[in-house]
Amino acid sequence: MAAVPAQNLRVSEIRDPGSLFERYSVEEIRGIERRVRAEIEQKKEELRQMVGERYRDLIEAADTIWEMRQSSEQVVQAMQEMYQYCSSLRTQSKGAPAFEKKVENTLSQPKHQEKFYSTAAQIKLLLDIPERIWSSIESHQYLQATQLYLLCCHLHSLLQLDSTSSRYSPILLRFPILVRQVAAAGHFRKV
Repeated sequence: MAAVPAQNLRVSEIRDPGSLFERYSVEEIRGIERRVRAEIEQKKEELRQMVGERYRDLIEAADTIWEMRQSSEQVVQAMQEMYQYCSSLRTQSKGAPAFEKKVENTLSQPKHQEKFYSTAAQIKLLLDIPERIWSSIESHQYLQATQLYLLCCHLHSLLQLDSTSSRYSPILLRFPILVRQVAAAGHFRKV
């Protein structure tokens, strides 16, 4: 095997340091030593930089985790406030039947027309919700998107659009576009 000139010798090719003394002169070995030391220093610097970058990544991850914790605490707080508000509405609604009877007597609309308008308003709302949910998601307003999704689920149950029942919903028969809206709303659970 022919000896590789000292200046062309790669550090990774050095297997047996003793064989270097047999092949090269003292000056050539000192040149190899300088190259090896320079490469060692270069590797140390690369390692320092890599560790520094990983440390910065770690600090950024810690900051992100702290922000997520703050955000989740705010969500929990908002949910508790919403629960308390709903509880207060329930207690207020217990005294409402007498008020409802007075309002019912004063209205001149027939009961079926009132039900028709109520259903129409719910259908209109159900048609608009998926677009509003996407807008909320795109603007990173996830709590609002979740609230809209829950409203959509509530309307879905109010309108009896559940396809698992033994009979088909009469509203879906009259408004076939709602089939697509129900499918679109079902997709948001996965988002």
